[in-house]
Amino acid sequence: MMWVLLLFNLASAGQYPCKFTMPDGDVIDLSSLYTEIPDYEMDAMDFVYRNNICGDTHKTCGVNTGIATQWEYNGGCVAVLARQSGTPPVATYINPDDPDLGIRLTYFNGDSCGSIQRQVIYNIHCAKEKTRMTMAEEFSLCVYTFEVNSKLVCPGKSGVTKKSSSGLSRGTWILLLSVILFAAYCIIGSILNRKNDPELSISESIPHKAFWAELPSLVGDGVQFTVSKGREIVGRITGRE
Repeated sequence: MMWVLLLFNLASAGQYPCKFTMPDGDVIDLSSLYTEIPDYEMDAMDFVYRNNICGDTHKTCGVNTGIATQWEYNGGCVAVLARQSGTPPVATYINPDDPDLGIRLTYFNGDSCGSIQRQVIYNIHCAKEKTRMTMAEEFSLCVYTFEVNSKLVCPGKSGVTKKSSSGLSRGTWILLLSVILFAAYCIIGSILNRKNDPELSISESIPHKAFWAELPSLVGDGVQFTVSKGREIVGRITGRE
């Protein structure tokens, strides 16, 4: 009977799709975080936690499967902390300003915990090592946070696939748009000026030609003025002037 239950538990563990579209449009494939036997384990807060990121744990709470489970030291299962079914998991960056630091996965639909359901957060940090859990905390009631180190989420070194939604950066788009607008300004202005005065040549019809011709010298004067003022301020601070 024990062998039958063990085989049932092993057969029930399964891997789920683990590809996510991030807030910046990148597509991240974290499927390689799934582990065959054994599960990822962590002892903390007087319990043993078993996890299998991107799939069910191989050791289950009887017939109840889940992404993460909580156990007593004597071997009794306390609860399923999160499941794949129901509300889908959510992926974000640990630090949106520095996506290379790692990925945050949030799973929902755990066993009831009073009026709410348990959920799990995995903070998966880029590290030069195999995937392992380093910390487990319950910062909020019935929300379990696991800190994970893994080389699999490091840029350019893993099975994580990043596909940018756009080949151009925001700065490049701004520069490109500025060039297009300036070209349109010159072309439309030239057409209107030649319509008013057909005798004008193409170069003479450029709108505000005198200003554009003088602009480089104006910029140069501005740079020289800024540099001289900067030197004057530095001289006052250092007492040299």
